[in-house]
Amino acid sequence: MTLRTVSGVVSSQALVAGRVRDALTGGAPPRLSNLSLALRRGGESAFGPFPGPVRLMDGMHFTTWGSLERLFPAGPPPGGLDFRVEVEAPGYRPGLAEFSVPAEHLVPVEEVVQVGDREVRVTAFPNLPRIVEVALEPLPVALAGWVIDDHDPETPVPGATARVTAPAPRGPVTTDERGYFRIPDLPVALSVTVEIQQGPRSLVQEVALRPTDPLNERTFSLPA
Repeated sequence: MTLRTVSGVVSSQALVAGRVRDALTGGAPPRLSNLSLALRRGGESAFGPFPGPVRLMDGMHFTTWGSLERLFPAGPPPGGLDFRVEVEAPGYRPGLAEFSVPAEHLVPVEEVVQVGDREVRVTAFPNLPRIVEVALEPLPVALAGWVIDDHDPETPVPGATARVTAPAPRGPVTTDERGYFRIPDLPVALSVTVEIQQGPRSLVQEVALRPTDPLNERTFSLPA
């Protein structure tokens, strides 16, 4: 139970709290373009916007505050409440998390809490906030590469075959006169295995990816 006080008076309670994370790395995405919370009374067909702001904090943690007594002065809905968290971020697929709070978890209780140096009796909901985590899956990225001669970095290698072999195959593609190639729609991963071949010459290299960069660029030195 998390309460907020204003001038020493308990004003609201955290109802939903959570975190947005990168499904691949586990870290926080660089930024969000949308974070919204919707609410539906149990038994209703449609969600409506939650009547209050969602506060975004460091590390992509978020909290929404409110008072169920003000939201539902006649008492908690007998069918409980359904919540929906929607998240959008550049470079990621939209994220969605839905969860329900049954009516028996919306029964208020009176508790004594410490506010500063005073004990205050409050009516609160001990089963809130509900904690939710929204994992965002990165969009597929592309790999652009330049294949050069291992003994002469100024010499491109045209006509070489480039492919991704793991964690899932992509390609093959052929380098142009500049030794350039591009493989789109890579597997969503932190790294891929790239194989370059021209006749008897070959190279296998593990390439670390930046999942939030639409185009990852690398140079490959093909040995003799």
